[in-house]
Amino acid sequence: MTMMEARAAYCEPRAEGECRADTRLTTADTHAVLISVDLRGDLAGTSMAQRKRTLPIGSAGEPPPKVQIDDAQWLRLEKTLESTISSKLRVQLVDATNQFLHFATFKAEPIAGSIQRIKSVSDAAIKFRQALIEAEGGDAKFDTRLFADRLIQKHFHDPRIKDRNKIRKLADIMTSFVVACAKANTEIDDVTFAERRSVDGWQTWIRRLTEILDRHKLPTSARKDRDKNKTGKASPFVSFVKLFQECFDERFRRGTPSSLAEAITLARRVPKSHEKQVIKTRKPKV
Repeated sequence: MTMMEARAAYCEPRAEGECRADTRLTTADTHAVLISVDLRGDLAGTSMAQRKRTLPIGSAGEPPPKVQIDDAQWLRLEKTLESTISSKLRVQLVDATNQFLHFATFKAEPIAGSIQRIKSVSDAAIKFRQALIEAEGGDAKFDTRLFADRLIQKHFHDPRIKDRNKIRKLADIMTSFVVACAKANTEIDDVTFAERRSVDGWQTWIRRLTEILDRHKLPTSARKDRDKNKTGKASPFVSFVKLFQECFDERFRRGTPSSLAEAITLARRVPKSHEKQVIKTRKPKV
């Protein structure tokens, strides 16, 4: 029996996550699976070792920052737009900005840590299984191991293991677990395995601000030829973004006074399809 046949015989599922209970591997077949897994050596694989891959999930290492705008700052923002900013519009602008700031702190960790985790638990399971079945070899210490196992089984009570030979059943479970680790490694080493796509949150924020102000019929143009216009001033929207950025942490700001219009223009060129993605998140660690 080949390794793949051994895996299929042992782990052909009846239902999601369930291995067949009526099919047992012979000792030789079990060793074939375990040895073949072990011969993979480093479960990290080699096909994508040259590139630092990331997890398909992300989390924040700090509480999400918030935008803080006082009455004086709202007055300055209204002056740049030459229009009153209603309370409803203020809420929309703050919500859009806080959403941007929330995800700005998210970070996807390297996938290498997960690969190492699979390797570690697989190696431990293999060693544990080998320790459980070492008495089957019939060597000179068979009696001492057999007696020890009988004492262990006498005090080993778990409603999930109903077999009389509980140690053998536990060893079978470890075999199933090692095969699961091998499959997990195969999946994570696949070139099609999903990763968390990098999205420029600042650019998304700019597009969101543009949509909100457009709905309220407020200026959203961003002229790049400031030095050529008659007043020499930046477009109202550019000035608005500059002042708005001053209301949150400078780590998340973008553009100098001379380059902000260009950055805004670039943000609006990004296809909306780039924003369509699924990102699994965890609550920020406090």
